[in-house]
Amino acid sequence: MIKQYWKKGKKAVKILKKKGIVGLYYSLNYRYVTVPEFKKQFEKWQLWEKETLKKEPTRSFDYRPLISIIVPVYNVAGRILEECIESVLNQSMDNWELCIADDASTEKEVKTTLKKYENHPKVKIIYREKNGHISNASNSAIALSSGEYIAFLDCDDILSKNAVYEMTRKLNENKKYDFIYSDEDKIDEDGRLRHTPHFKPDWSPDTLLSHMYTCHFAIYRKKIAEETGLLRAGYEGSQDYDFALRFTEKTDQIGHIPKILYHWRERKESTSVDPEAKPYVFEATKKAKMDAMARRGIKASLEKIEDTYQYRIVYAVEGNPLISIVIVSGDCPAVLIKCLKSLVLKTEYKKYEIIIIDNSKNKENKNIYKKICRKYHAGYLYGRKNNKGELYNLAYKSGKIKGSYFLFLEDSIEIKNGIWLERLLGQAIQKHTGIVGAKLVTSGRAERIISAGVITQKEKPRHIFHGMSDHAAYYFSRNRMEYNYAAVSGKCMMVSRELFETLGGFNEKFLYYYDVELCYHAMKYGYFNVIRNDAVLYCHRDNARGNDRECEFLYQLYPEQKNDPYYNCNLTQKKLDCGIGR
Repeated sequence: MIKQYWKKGKKAVKILKKKGIVGLYYSLNYRYVTVPEFKKQFEKWQLWEKETLKKEPTRSFDYRPLISIIVPVYNVAGRILEECIESVLNQSMDNWELCIADDASTEKEVKTTLKKYENHPKVKIIYREKNGHISNASNSAIALSSGEYIAFLDCDDILSKNAVYEMTRKLNENKKYDFIYSDEDKIDEDGRLRHTPHFKPDWSPDTLLSHMYTCHFAIYRKKIAEETGLLRAGYEGSQDYDFALRFTEKTDQIGHIPKILYHWRERKESTSVDPEAKPYVFEATKKAKMDAMARRGIKASLEKIEDTYQYRIVYAVEGNPLISIVIVSGDCPAVLIKCLKSLVLKTEYKKYEIIIIDNSKNKENKNIYKKICRKYHAGYLYGRKNNKGELYNLAYKSGKIKGSYFLFLEDSIEIKNGIWLERLLGQAIQKHTGIVGAKLVTSGRAERIISAGVITQKEKPRHIFHGMSDHAAYYFSRNRMEYNYAAVSGKCMMVSRELFETLGGFNEKFLYYYDVELCYHAMKYGYFNVIRNDAVLYCHRDNARGNDRECEFLYQLYPEQKNDPYYNCNLTQKKLDCGIGR
């Protein structure tokens, strides 16, 4: 329905609203849903939110750290500024202070509004004599603060009434948290209509390198914030992103509250309405990402991501390590030939070896497979087992796999773009990376998604956006940018030899979920699994997941995975489109 509009950028917004398409507010949030459907989903969720807040008992906490809410102000309408300030004054808990810096506003109503609050005992205001833009203004407000934590609030936005309460409750779960962020949504300029909720994953370092997903509402331990040098001038528009990247390099004590605690107001001049309203934001974002790579001693470059306003990090591959590509194939020589032919002809990274595991029932195929292996200079192994994990372990134990990195590949895969292997390897080399997966799509015009990451829903692990066309970008570009997921598809997964050995290889008790189990195991060791959406492969076999008994066993081993940290609990458990629903 939106196919003819999805590439038209901001002009499409008005067209699509008239046509009844929602969620397509910008390329970060394209969705195949109609206005009534999306509106109904979110309205139902808001009713659930309202009822939940009513039923929730008010708690007192032993640990009540002061949270300094930082508000830089510049030429905002008095009504909007007042709504912002009142949203802080009306917090359900009082362990906060409000620190405001007026950045030499020229509109008289700004000072008129601020003067109303000058004598409030919990409000501190400084009037800057010279305009220094948002970074300097924010730092001026921070200089007023005395809280253990600081939090940023834009002067035209609104805090949920329970924002400070929820942050305090989270800190009482773990006093070591240095950084906590929440979910958010948008409100229209009048402050009445809520829409475009962003239900975020738990801490996801690769997702943060893709875009500023933590955003609002977030609190930061002030001591560490000061060690980072606070906000930096020259990064205006992405100053909070640059700050978050620097801050998270100093701590891994990071929490997430899956509740909407912040309402981001849409204004004509705001990027919440039009990402192109402030073109300097894109340059500041690029600068922040490249600075992060330089600080971390990582060689990388940036490239524009299709139909988004973001740049992806492309990691350089140093040392030219050997990749062992291990493929299981049984009684399907024609399928294997198609896979190998595309692999050899299209793959740009050449330092690899291929090992074929012949799993044929028909003994006559043995000679055919050996002939194929000779033609494509591949190693040959025979193993007659139904369990892929067991076969992959067999290849490892044989001593024929020489690579520093292993790529487990299904024979139904056909290479689409030549960069795929190097992109997977560049990611796998990163120290925090566990298992790396590619995006798998069907061939042909539709290019329907087979897997863009594995999410854990109540019933079982499933492939996000399965069956949906890859010609559009879905929920906050989850099928465009790099995202952390609990698991990736075993049809294409890369892991370092070192990590594979640490994990003890595949768990041979799993016939269907051998790939998911390996990913869960890597997470247990503190690694982050990643989907590289720039590594796109055609897949000619779409196997259904089984079986329930094995899934129960999987969750017995990893009970924590029933609540997927990378798939927000407010997103649907019934579909694969990241719709709203509990």
